[in-house]
Amino acid sequence: KQALKVFDGLGDKRRYAISLGTIGIVYWMEHEIDSAIFYSEKALGIFEMINNDDGISSALFSLGRDYFEKGDFQLAESYYLQSLKVSKKTNSQKRITETYEALAKMYNKTDQNNKAYAYHVKYTVLKDSLLNEENNRQIAEMKARYELEKKDKQLNVLSQKNQVQKKSISRYNYLLVSILLIASLIAVITILLVRQSRLKTRHQTTELRQKLLRSQMNPHFIFNTLFSIQTYMLENDARSASHFLSKFAKLMRHILENSKHEFVTLENEIEFLNEYLFIQQLRFNESFKYKVVFNEGEEASQIMIPPMLSQAFVENAIDHGIRNIEREGFVKVRFSIKGENLIVTIKDNGVGFHHKKPGQHELKNHKSTGVENTRQRIQILANEHKSGHLFEIKDLSQEMPSKPGTIVTFAIPLIYA
Repeated sequence: KQALKVFDGLGDKRRYAISLGTIGIVYWMEHEIDSAIFYSEKALGIFEMINNDDGISSALFSLGRDYFEKGDFQLAESYYLQSLKVSKKTNSQKRITETYEALAKMYNKTDQNNKAYAYHVKYTVLKDSLLNEENNRQIAEMKARYELEKKDKQLNVLSQKNQVQKKSISRYNYLLVSILLIASLIAVITILLVRQSRLKTRHQTTELRQKLLRSQMNPHFIFNTLFSIQTYMLENDARSASHFLSKFAKLMRHILENSKHEFVTLENEIEFLNEYLFIQQLRFNESFKYKVVFNEGEEASQIMIPPMLSQAFVENAIDHGIRNIEREGFVKVRFSIKGENLIVTIKDNGVGFHHKKPGQHELKNHKSTGVENTRQRIQILANEHKSGHLFEIKDLSQEMPSKPGTIVTFAIPLIYA
């Protein structure tokens, strides 16, 4: 009955019906005939539903035997004959033999001697035939076993001969395998050394390229800043000039210190940008405002960034964006984290790089050395860390002419200290 629950839960109707029939047989053996009939009928119904002829034949035979035990010989005969019909259809010789025997006993019990004799003869003939088949099968098995043992002996003889031959060439094989292993090991070591050498060379090349780019950037920035200080000193009083020089000296110390390092903290970079923008603001008589923001400020001291990475774009925003506009200018530098990247955005409300005035060139045709070097630094950094590359310059006046300006956006790998 536990099996019934399992097969019912699995939806296995065939095994469920077999279990019902088995329970019926148990009740028949315990002479609880009504229960035996109940389970055999349920099994028959399911076998008929799934068109399982072997199951139908078995259930019909069980019902015939149940009703014979109960004394209802008419129903017993009916179920036996139905079982016999289905068994002949499936050619189940064992079931046919059992049914012949059962019919012979039933007809003998009901004094139908002719039918009893006829089915007993059929039972005897078929039983002898099956017995002969079983004997023939056993003889065939014994013959096959004998042939198999004979072949095994032959194989053992051949195996012994092979062992003798293997021993004669084993030393040669061991030597050959050893040579191959040593050669393979040498090849692997060579490949690893060559690969390591190439990686080291590639890293050194990348580092040298970045150092070269930084060395190109510093003179470019210093030249423009000194020119700004010179202009300011010629146009302002001594006190203001002294204040300007003090701020510039602090900025120069910042630049010289940062130039020694491949990476500085984002906190350091933000401080540098504020100093640089402050000097530029003084240079242009505070004709523009600026702002440097980082939303995740508490992490600024932990994030590493190449020094002066955004300075060239800030310089372009001032010199080629807001320098010649009549309204108050504005420059905003924004750092933000997105996934595994640090996003840098430089936005101004200047003329936009598609705007052109006499004596000016469009930004797309005026790629300063600083901007181009920075773009290359971003590309090298992305290649070194195998990250996605984002670099975009967008003219805001193309979308809204009443609010011109330029926005530069690029991404670098997020590197923590």
